[in-house]
Amino acid sequence: MITRSHVIQNVIPTGSTEFFWDAMFPRSLPSKVVIGLISQKAANGDYTGNPFNFSNMTNVTMKVNGVEIYGSPLSLDFGDNRNYTAAYVRLFEISDKWMKDLGLNIKLYDFGKGYTFIVFSLDPCDFQEDYLNLVRNGNARLEIRFGVATTETINCLCYYQSQAILTACDETRDIKIVEP
Repeated sequence: MITRSHVIQNVIPTGSTEFFWDAMFPRSLPSKVVIGLISQKAANGDYTGNPFNFSNMTNVTMKVNGVEIYGSPLSLDFGDNRNYTAAYVRLFEISDKWMKDLGLNIKLYDFGKGYTFIVFSLDPCDFQEDYLNLVRNGNARLEIRFGVATTETINCLCYYQSQAILTACDETRDIKIVEP
């Protein structure tokens, strides 16, 4: 069993107050998903501004077949209330760094200043063990709401991991990777 990594992206147009991304994954559902937002100018090579300053997200959720992953949307407030600790803790939990003497080099202060990565685990039982989950198919939908309409075009980047299986060598000694 090996873990395959993929990166896909979608565009959030200027003036958007909400963003919906249907049918995110072309094959089976992945095990882990990391969502990040970056300005399109920065993605195209402009170095003049901070590409990660997206502190006006207020609500993020991921649904599989119409059911929310964690039961309710992740509410965020990057203003004076600083209500983003749950998303920060989830980043550590899903990356298997929580309650360990390991870090991700993203401090809580930086996370609140726009260096925000939203993480979801789509495994039915995420025990952080090496076992093979059954292949799950379905429609994954990402929903993001903004407190203020976006002032520029934004790229929504999605990094996800899926499991694949190495099969035996064939007669030409080629190793096949089967991705469910």
